[in-house]
Amino acid sequence: CFTLLPANTQVVSTTLDILINIGRVSMTRDHLASVPNLLSDMFQTMLVYRDTSAEIFCKCCALLQLLSASPTVNN
Repeated sequence: CFTLLPANTQVVSTTLDILINIGRVSMTRDHLASVPNLLSDMFQTMLVYRDTSAEIFCKCCALLQLLSASPTVNN
């Protein structure tokens, strides 16, 4: 089980990198913000990795900051 943790962490980290890059583009940010359960899934990911991966936690925070610029999230 412990051998899978680094691989899972890498997958989550890479996925967050992709989502952050999508969120940086204003034309795609609103589409990203409208993905069902995105915010709840991100908060769950932050809870899971808060003690084991500061990198993932910080990437989730960065994505939340980008999404906060979307009117879809603010409504």
